[in-house]
Amino acid sequence: MALDSRGPGAGGGEHPDAEQLAEYTDGVLTGDARAQIEAHLADCADCRDVVTDTRAFVIEDGEPIAVDGGSGRVLTFPTRWVVVGAGLAAAAAVVLAVYLRPANNVGPAVADLIAAYASEPVRLAEGRISGFDYAPAPALTRGTGDTGLSPDVKIAAAGIETAAGTERSVQALWALGIARLALRDTDGAVSSLESATGSGSAAAELHSDLAAAYLARARVNGNAGDRQRALAAADHALEMVPDLPAALFNRALALDALASGAAQQAWQAVMAREPDSAWAREAAVRVAPAP
Repeated sequence: MALDSRGPGAGGGEHPDAEQLAEYTDGVLTGDARAQIEAHLADCADCRDVVTDTRAFVIEDGEPIAVDGGSGRVLTFPTRWVVVGAGLAAAAAVVLAVYLRPANNVGPAVADLIAAYASEPVRLAEGRISGFDYAPAPALTRGTGDTGLSPDVKIAAAGIETAAGTERSVQALWALGIARLALRDTDGAVSSLESATGSGSAAAELHSDLAAAYLARARVNGNAGDRQRALAAADHALEMVPDLPAALFNRALALDALASGAAQQAWQAVMAREPDSAWAREAAVRVAPAP
């Protein structure tokens, strides 16, 4: 079974990826492959939701779906909305992307920070933070401090810090690391994100965000060790999810910062992964030779 990056599924197993869920919904899977998906769906509400919402993209009649979920159980998938004309694979990818947004993994407070940054002229850090939309890279600033940040960003970040309190869960530490990065406390961001990855079962997106935090600190202190750590964290994320866009971008940034000859190929990988995106356009500028 192909895997996605949501971590352990029901019973400690892994989730099917978007393509398999699309094939299941389209009736393409048969035999053992279909039985395996149905057994997973019987115990995994997250994947049932993905199947429900994927099918809702392509049906017109709004009728609920019932399938044999294995062990004599019948699973009913009520439809929620109708968007006609999308292909199943594309729909599954869109729906699964929603379920994989880091705001769901990290906690609701991060959604407020994402929303606050939607109105900002620059992104949170030079690196790519999971779940945040594209914006130009921020200018290099030496030292820490939240001077120049909008009130909305400060309020959202402070809310995350307050909510985290003394909690030491992966989600709380992950959210806290992103909030500290937003407040330009790069030491605090690295510390929180390193602690979050310490469980050994952290999501690929978390390792990618740690890479972005190392890169942000390296811009402040010029420490080559942080650039090497950023590369290692991005590589770790890509070992888990080989085509994770944020990790590809952060890896290319790290190689660039290290003046590695592999940087050009890394930027080309970013462009190939999301060829029509703003991230790819930035990669093209970074890989272009200086005039």
